[in-house]
Amino acid sequence: MTVKPWVPMVLLMACGASREEPVFEATKPLPWVNPARCLQSCSHLDASGLVTVDENARLAADGRFRLRPEAQPALAAMFAAAAKESLMLSIGSAYRTYDEQAALWNELSVTQPGRPARPGHSEHETGLTVDLSFAPPIAMFWPEENAWRFGFVISYPQFKQKVTGFNYERWHVRFVGSEVAAQLHDRGTTLEEFFASNPGLGVSGDCSDCPLESSRSDCSALTDAGVCDGQVLRWCFSGAAGAVDCAASSLICAVNDCVVP
Repeated sequence: MTVKPWVPMVLLMACGASREEPVFEATKPLPWVNPARCLQSCSHLDASGLVTVDENARLAADGRFRLRPEAQPALAAMFAAAAKESLMLSIGSAYRTYDEQAALWNELSVTQPGRPARPGHSEHETGLTVDLSFAPPIAMFWPEENAWRFGFVISYPQFKQKVTGFNYERWHVRFVGSEVAAQLHDRGTTLEEFFASNPGLGVSGDCSDCPLESSRSDCSALTDAGVCDGQVLRWCFSGAAGAVDCAASSLICAVNDCVVP
């Protein structure tokens, strides 16, 4: 499939606006990954197109983190905007290789269900996603209100665990571009729901090229409704086994969903 090359940030004047607003473009179609969907190249061995950045999202040859180039200016702009409000955002984690994601899955999938994705299924493997660090702690609330202004979304919001297949993670933000981010913000919907209603926007693989068996799963005896295993909700997510720890999001498992205690 031919995709458009990434386009850096441009500045546009909104009709009737008194100031310029940044518009950040994302390459489409967007990678669509979830517990049932893999990256189109599951092991994504070629990472030569990524840029290296420091924890402040600044380009740096010796930076610890890697990103898709289209996400870097948007992330740097978001950090700068937060800093103007005396709130410091920084990168805690960014791009992960397939092997790194496999190691994380092996380490955490049993003890922290709903936190790690299977290898080949993680948004971190797209190069478009970061886990944020916050200072002071109150800064953790800022992205949920403002990330969309810079083309980022909170992929796994609260009360949407069964929709996304993952625990609530306010620190996990993904670059989707200004257009999509604004639509999600205006509609109050998740990226997963947006993909489901606009399937042409996303692209996925079928997991057949994944080198590890841990990349593949089936529902076995699970149903779409699911069951509570203590505080862990287990269900069939579009043909793959889904599990989230409701307690990790300060919720409880009841009536086949994570709900307020």
